[in-house]
Amino acid sequence: GITIRGANVPTGVDYVVNNHVYGSDLGISAGTETTLVYVQDNRVHHNYSGITISGNTIAERNETFANQGYHWSIGYGLAVGTGSVARDNVTYDNDRGIDVGSGTAINNRVFYNRDSGIQASSGARVLNNEVYSNGLGVVVSSFSGRIANNLIYDNRNASIYHGGGGGVIENNTVYHTGTGDALQLGGVNPNYTFNPSPVAGLTLRNNIVVASTGFALRIN
Repeated sequence: GITIRGANVPTGVDYVVNNHVYGSDLGISAGTETTLVYVQDNRVHHNYSGITISGNTIAERNETFANQGYHWSIGYGLAVGTGSVARDNVTYDNDRGIDVGSGTAINNRVFYNRDSGIQASSGARVLNNEVYSNGLGVVVSSFSGRIANNLIYDNRNASIYHGGGGGVIENNTVYHTGTGDALQLGGVNPNYTFNPSPVAGLTLRNNIVVASTGFALRIN
């Protein structure tokens, strides 16, 4: 694949643009502390994982699909690390669509991912995304960030599953048609691999939730 690291490069702007990357362990890896890096308009597919970014990096307008892990590993379309931003991307048919730590995922379209559409942890910001037809819609764990203004619908299992921590979930529109519940706060979810931790200090407000099956809100 393609790897760019800019910690020892003079301050400036670098671009990874218009590449077609497939058949690698990791399609594109970009993470810097000084140089601003744009990862733009790439088509990344059939790797073990797609694009991973961290630091002063912006991934935008990329298409990531069919990135599936090896044996027990999870293949993701996009992994968004501390300080980085993924925006306006399309990611589908991966094991997991977007895995975001203390970064930002905004205005992405995420669908047909086997494990989950978006998994968020730490101080992640998940904003204005369209998340549909995945296994789990949005999953959070060890969470202190913000899930806001997302459209989440037609996911096969829970639409939003909070597996531990706190944070803010607000102003989302959720239409749940699958198994399980629309919003599950705490407790075990049979479709989530890891053990949950307690949910505490969570703010849940101003969401529109419709559940044709299960409960609109389950608190464990």
